[in-house]
Amino acid sequence: MSTPAQPIDTPCFRCGECCKQYQVLLDQVDIECLAKHLSLSPESFRARYADPRWPDANKCLVRQSDGNCPFLRGNDKEFLCIIHAEKPQACRDWVANLAKPECRRGLNKHWKLTVDSAGSLQGTSENIQAFQDFLETCVRGEQWS
Repeated sequence: MSTPAQPIDTPCFRCGECCKQYQVLLDQVDIECLAKHLSLSPESFRARYADPRWPDANKCLVRQSDGNCPFLRGNDKEFLCIIHAEKPQACRDWVANLAKPECRRGLNKHWKLTVDSAGSLQGTSENIQAFQDFLETCVRGEQWS
């Protein structure tokens, strides 16, 4: 797969690949916000979700669970973040983009599509249409309902 010449912004299409690939770095504000959202104390949140290998007392890495972010839920078709309403800054900063390897893996794995060097979707017309229809629901705000 070649990388497109220009980044191709797309709404998140809930493939979960970024949540499987990375451990999220949380600062103290994120920790307190998520702890409150989950009805935990910050200490309990750290004990349950922080990777103990991270040495910084003011930040933590979220511990992966079975190779995934522990807040990721899904099936073979689609994944959702159970803390989406309060997601940490690192997650808010992530922008889905079909030039990113994670998004391209998800596109291929879940939609059986690829992207050519010009940035065009490649695959069956049915799969392309299904993906574009799904993106329309994301644009209309139905993505996380």
